[in-house]
Amino acid sequence: MYFPQEQVIHPDCKNTADPNSCLRQNISLKLVSLLNEAIAQNKFSKDTLIAQVVFEVDKKGKLLEGRDFTYINDSLLRNDYEGQLRAITKGLPQMEVLYKKPKPYVSSHKLLFYFLVDKSTTAIQLTPIEKPDTAYTGGIIAEVPQFPGCKRGDDSKARACFQKLMQKHIATNFRYPQEAHERELQGRVSIMFKINEEGNIENIRTRGPHKLLEEEAIRIIKLLPKFGPALSNGEPVKIPFAIPITFRLQ
Repeated sequence: MYFPQEQVIHPDCKNTADPNSCLRQNISLKLVSLLNEAIAQNKFSKDTLIAQVVFEVDKKGKLLEGRDFTYINDSLLRNDYEGQLRAITKGLPQMEVLYKKPKPYVSSHKLLFYFLVDKSTTAIQLTPIEKPDTAYTGGIIAEVPQFPGCKRGDDSKARACFQKLMQKHIATNFRYPQEAHERELQGRVSIMFKINEEGNIENIRTRGPHKLLEEEAIRIIKLLPKFGPALSNGEPVKIPFAIPITFRLQ
């Protein structure tokens, strides 16, 4: 159902031995040009810049509007170069597509880049850093964890079902702690956790206005059922999840 991975072939990469690396190099050159300009204008704040380029294409290899973005982990650079960042994907030509997946399975092409900003010399330099997660092998079909009672397949429906049943679980199991009520404690608790490859909850963390409210939020999350794990091209993967729970006195 998922394999082989969807491949896009850039027009400049048709006759290369490795079209995936060629596509990555093509986008990297655009990023480097933009980042060097930002560095020359001192429009950055971080020593390590991380960029992610994401896009989807239709069956003819044309970029799908609204399904593309370029993200940089530096807010100063993002704000001052918003238009140039968008142009990186908007400027992609129509490409050849191999192994295009039918609906409802949607392949997303994600390319990750790391750059070190070297300030040790008079002329600030930008150096690419290669890491294991920067390898690009083609489009990825990412599926959210499966809440018991939801179906896999259509991504938007699966996400909506997951959110609906998650909110129902919270509402059903919510109990305002008696001591917190008596002390008039209220506010929003942010809960972060991971759903592992087996579909189990792990590494629960909270941030809220008081420990009593955080403990209640943890109790609710621990009552969650076992999920069908998130999938990446059909393989189970661990993913982070975050959700707020609001405690409000009536």
